[in-house]
Amino acid sequence: MKFIGYTILIGLSLSLSACGDSRPDAVVVEGLRELYPGGFKFGRYKDRVVSRGEEIVPELIAASWDHDAQMRESVARCLGHIGGDKAVKRLLEMADDDEIENTIWIALSYTRSPKAIPKLEDELASHSDSRSRGRLLITLVECGDMSRLDELLEMMKTSKLDGHIYHANQAFERIAGRRFNKDIAKIEAWLKTRKPGQNGAGQSFPSSATQRENNSFSKPPVEGDTK
Repeated sequence: MKFIGYTILIGLSLSLSACGDSRPDAVVVEGLRELYPGGFKFGRYKDRVVSRGEEIVPELIAASWDHDAQMRESVARCLGHIGGDKAVKRLLEMADDDEIENTIWIALSYTRSPKAIPKLEDELASHSDSRSRGRLLITLVECGDMSRLDELLEMMKTSKLDGHIYHANQAFERIAGRRFNKDIAKIEAWLKTRKPGQNGAGQSFPSSATQRENNSFSKPPVEGDTK
């Protein structure tokens, strides 16, 4: 009976949202937590939740304390796609969650927020494995730390993780405004054309939400980059 009740609530909430009523989205989040304790049904509901923007962030923050790691990962991805100060603040708090730290770094890369750089620098200093450092370098650059471009390129040269190479290339393409197609020589040639001052930290990119609105050069990172 409870399952049926929440299913009806979710259906009504989505219908009302489609008509422009944003209030029921909190019911969607609550209902999904009850029905699917292992995480959101992303294929069907994530875009709807994210589309509500910052008004749904408080409900997502409440869900970010869930005991289930997969649920926290799902919430983190939503917060990353929505962006904004409140979402970034909560993601930075969640960065100390060892169970889902990689997902948090990915979510922060969606936000493109320079406010994440100090925490990410601390994380980079405390991780020695190439997998973690590769993901952190990608996120640092996505958040505007241009001083890491040479390191990011070196990571592309040596990494055996396709996901890291793909997302590093995406970052370079966003910055340069041109296609590299993972061609190391082309990226190296482009880096040589940059002025010295252009490699300083603090140059940020639009958040993934803003990027979608502006239909900018590259698509935001794909879901599921756990490599």
